Amino acid sequence: MSERDPRDDATPDAVLLALEADGQLRADPQLLRDPARLGALHAHLREALGEEDAAATLLQAGFLQGLRDAQAAGNADPRQAAACPAAPRVPFSVGPRPGAGASQLAGTFSDAEAAGRRESLGPVPGWSCHVTAGYVSGWLSGLLGDDVLAVETACCADGAEACQFQARPVAAWRPEDGPAVRRALDRLDFSSLRLCMARDATSAPDEDDLDSLAVHVWGPVMIVPYGGVDECLSALDLIALDDSARDVSVVVLDLGGAILDSDLGAVVLEQVIEAIEQRGADTILTGVSPLSEPVVADLETRRLVVHKDLPEAVAAAFQIADAQRRVY
Repeated sequence: MSERDPRDDATPDAVLLALEADGQLRADPQLLRDPARLGALHAHLREALGEEDAAATLLQAGFLQGLRDAQAAGNADPRQAAACPAAPRVPFSVGPRPGAGASQLAGTFSDAEAAGRRESLGPVPGWSCHVTAGYVSGWLSGLLGDDVLAVETACCADGAEACQFQARPVAAWRPEDGPAVRRALDRLDFSSLRLCMARDATSAPDEDDLDSLAVHVWGPVMIVPYGGVDECLSALDLIALDDSARDVSVVVLDLGGAILDSDLGAVVLEQVIEAIEQRGADTILTGVSPLSEPVVADLETRRLVVHKDLPEAVAAAFQIADAQRRVY
């Protein structure tokens, strides 16, 4: 396989969605365990890309998460072990496959993605845990220093009691192992994904700065970092101008600890909230600093929802969006 960036040949929409999925998974450590948000991601990408391309995007995004986590764990300074993922973020158990060679592994992994997909899209035949299988592939590849492919062999979304997988080095898989293996090998260009991650490591912003730099659109939920009225209004224009953002019904406005004065700060915040409402969306505030709490309290007549932490705010946003969908 040639070492090309897997995004080079994609359409602009596909590039945007692939980066969006990878960036969102990277920014929110708890997302990989959240059935509701994983299900929403499945539904969003399937509608935008179709089933096949959505599955490829999810598998690739999961692989990058697992590879990053495994490499971070392996390269960490032992004195800073608490700052890196010493264990995979996606729970899974793995061991030698009974009756097979030492290089063939088998196990079970979290059913969070299966539950989320089943809730969003209904029961589906075959395997559905693309992000999770990608994550396990990436984690084992980083841990073992080889290109390892994990393929789901039973899925809770298809009625199985547990989500099961087999894993082995790419060279140990054979075409006769089945169409699921062939599809996964076609979707995962290991050398290109490793190259893509290496490029990101040299050009991407620090993890601590990621949330303050990025606007995330994920199905019905948009996350907007607060940067003043002009910056926020420009981000909100996506709802009208970008097809991938037109389904947004809840906006999480992340103040990021900004200190808002009681005069100008209150006016600016109210302008942004009014702009969100004019676009037909609800507002959730997060990242409110203690010094800004009085300003936010003055706006309580607007029945604002406020959450202290961004992950909690995003989870609440998806719950509100789901309730809206059920009502309408």
